[in-house]
Amino acid sequence: MVDGVTQETVSVSETEALFSITEAMGGAAEDVSVVLYFPIGIPEGAEAFDAGLALEPKLTRVSPNEGSTGGSVITATAPGVGMATEGIELVDSAGQSICDSLEVVAYGQLECTTVATAMADGPISIKQGGTTTACENSDAAVCNYKQLDDP
Repeated sequence: MVDGVTQETVSVSETEALFSITEAMGGAAEDVSVVLYFPIGIPEGAEAFDAGLALEPKLTRVSPNEGSTGGSVITATAPGVGMATEGIELVDSAGQSICDSLEVVAYGQLECTTVATAMADGPISIKQGGTTTACENSDAAVCNYKQLDDP
């Protein structure tokens, strides 16, 4: 099943799998929209798909949840983000970027060096292009971040 819709397996090889989704949205294939998460980010050739392919990063955790106003290194767990993914930001509750530098270190793992200025405490979201997505963890507190005063 893909997003709750049954599909038919057309072929499977070592490098690709091809599925046919025929009974979604009343059987009209042009109305099918499937969200996929690729382990390498947006794969080469994705532009060859017609409509209906949406790649969306998710933020599920930020660790540690506190850091210095002078800047700290935090790790964000973000399935759907791979080494080739571009245009990713982590933003605070005010929508401001919190990273002075941001690097994808592995599939679904971002390393952020926070800015050395005050930022809004609270939930962190992930932003790609013009789309901001809140934490997608059943315990949203794991995506909160708080700056501690430097001694």
